[in-house]
Amino acid sequence: MGASFGYSLATGRGTVATVGDGSFIFGVPEAFYYAVKTYDADCKVVIYDNGGWLASEEALDDVFQKSVAKERGEFPGAEMRRYNSGEGVKAYGGYYRLVESPWELQEAFNELKGNKLGVLQVITEKRDPEDEIY
Repeated sequence: MGASFGYSLATGRGTVATVGDGSFIFGVPEAFYYAVKTYDADCKVVIYDNGGWLASEEALDDVFQKSVAKERGEFPGAEMRRYNSGEGVKAYGGYYRLVESPWELQEAFNELKGNKLGVLQVITEKRDPEDEIY
C-alpha cells in the first residue's frame, strides 16, 4: 500500500494496491489512509480476504510433514476471524464496500473508481494454488 501511495504522489496518477487480508492488516492501513487523505493522493485498495495466512499454513506444512497441525487440518495462528477490516477508511472520508459475490465485482469497481480513497474487501475462498480449479 505504501508503494502505491508513493507512486501516486510522485506521478499524480491513481493507483490500486491489491493485497491479501493478512498483508492489509500488517500494512498499517490507518497510516495509509492518513497519508493519502493528507496529500490528496488517488489510491485505492482491493483486499483479497481468504480468512487466513495460507502462506504461513503452507510453510508449516512443508517444514513439518508429520505435524499434529497437518494431521488435524488445523493451523493455529494461520486462520483469521473475518471482520470488515477495510471499513476504517470511512473515518477518512473514503469509500468502502464488502464484496461477497463475484456478481458484485463490476458494480463495486465502478463505484470505487469514483473515489480518490477507497477499499474493496473481496471475500475469496481459501485454497492451495496447486489445487485444480476445474
